[in-house]
Order: sequence, then structure tokens, then C-alpha cells
Amino acid sequence: MAFGGAVKAPSKVVMKFGGSSVRDAERITEVCALVEQTLAAGTRPHLVCSAMGKTTNGLLAAADAAIAQGPTFAVKDAIGPIRELHAETAATLELEDSEPYAEVVALLDELERTLEGVAMLGELSVRIKDLSLIHI
Repeated sequence: MAFGGAVKAPSKVVMKFGGSSVRDAERITEVCALVEQTLAAGTRPHLVCSAMGKTTNGLLAAADAAIAQGPTFAVKDAIGPIRELHAETAATLELEDSEPYAEVVALLDELERTLEGVAMLGELSVRIKDLSLIHI
């Protein structure tokens, strides 16, 4: 704030969007509009976004199921809804051939391999749990 004058707009701002704010293509489009408005106002946003919708809950449930079911755990079934959500969103936003979506697919592939390992070992370390949740 300048003394004796108008309040100066910040040059940077942190914008945090929770899971419901990025749950689908429609909400992501709304977030993009807010970011564009922030940029147009001359403020540089730094974005922090949660996982889409109930993705975190789905990941935790999949990890619990992998431990409980062991080698019989159906990884593809557990991760299927998460893959579908991301694929549908990428298609709606016309991002199916984009590098960011390719990275999401690669992370989901890595997640499947991790959950296969969890199912075989019957345990999930805090470190692996934290790493898995950070990336998705």
C-alpha cells in the first residue's frame, strides 16, 4: 500500500483451487477464466490445484483395497474411474494429444505399477503413499 494514495494491486498472487473447483472440464474452464482475469489485471498468479473431484479418495480406497485383497487385487478396475475422469476431461477440453495429458497418463501407469507392488507386498509405506498422492 502506498502512503497517502491508492492501494497498489499485488504483482503476484497465490490461487488455490480445491478438488471441487477442478472436478470436471466445466469447472476447469471456470478456473482458467479466473486465471485469465488475474493476468489481465496485471497480476501474476501462482496456482495450487488439488486432485480432480474425489480422486484423492479414490486413490486412498485403491491403496486400502490393494492391501486387503493382496495378489487378487484388480488394479485396472480400481484405477479405471480415475483414468476415465481424466480422459473425458482431456477430450472435452481437446487436450487428448497434449504433453500435459501424456504426463497424466504416464503418472497413472506408474500408479498402477505401484499399486501392483502394494498388493504383492501387502503394505504401503508412508513415503510411497505421500509420493503417489503428490503426483496425481
